[in-house]
Amino acid sequence: MEKQVRFEELCPFVREAGMQSGDSWQLPRRIYDHELLYCLSGRAVITIGTERQELAPGHLAIVPPDTPHTLVNVPGQVAQLAWMHCDFIYDDDGGWIYRWYNTPEDYVRCFAERLPFPEYIRPAPVFPGNFRLPHFTVFEDGTEMEMLFRSLVKAFAGEGNHFSLLSRVTVLRVLDAVLTQCGYWKSSAQPIRVSDAMKQYIRFNYMNRITLEEIGASTQYSPDYAGRLFRKETGITVIEYLNHLRIDKAQTLLLDESLPMSEIAEKCGFQSVNYFSIVTRKVTGMSPRQLRTHLLTIMENTSL
Repeated sequence: MEKQVRFEELCPFVREAGMQSGDSWQLPRRIYDHELLYCLSGRAVITIGTERQELAPGHLAIVPPDTPHTLVNVPGQVAQLAWMHCDFIYDDDGGWIYRWYNTPEDYVRCFAERLPFPEYIRPAPVFPGNFRLPHFTVFEDGTEMEMLFRSLVKAFAGEGNHFSLLSRVTVLRVLDAVLTQCGYWKSSAQPIRVSDAMKQYIRFNYMNRITLEEIGASTQYSPDYAGRLFRKETGITVIEYLNHLRIDKAQTLLLDESLPMSEIAEKCGFQSVNYFSIVTRKVTGMSPRQLRTHLLTIMENTSL
């Protein structure tokens, strides 16, 4: 269920916030409201609907209402997550959901195939320009996001009016950060481009062996149609964008002479050193070793 929402209608309500470390659930869970989870340290794998992502520091997951999701920690890298349950538009019955979550006999029913009281399921907002919140957003510098979540959790522990005010401000700031990261404010008078959502997914997952089907699934369109829209909007194919991004990331790693080519290839999502070499030549006109020498020469001359 979705609802068109204007920004002036936003009046966030956070019913609870906290920290978790080591918590996980492998059975799909459904919730009535939105849950925002921000990774502070460690790693965990979260599945939201059909999308599966690895959460690492700086990663934000937004779980929409009535959407099956699981959370599993990566062995040896237990994730510390800051989280909040919230509505984006205030509703007088918000306390009912809080009581439901905090009554064990009721909460276990969130793991059933459907929620028992559909009238309490919050709608997912659709913002001007037909923009829907992404399930995942990555922040390369997560300092501000971490501060927002930590301050919110601290205020929730203290309760009172301070939390009521701070929680509204925090959700709005988080929304603004997500919209900024997705490129929404670049042209807010126009619909968000499909390519922006796909680029965000690629930036989040370039280090993994992702497929065109998985990238296309990050939009509301079929993978083939999403791919055609991507090329129409950007002038390049999805694969070309992915390869250029991976080579950009590889150039930074190539500056570390202690890193073997096999490790760099793996860190950047290439299936093999040979394929890494083929793509590097295609993008830069040089082999990985030639590119490393070229980059180190530039760095050395700059230092001199």
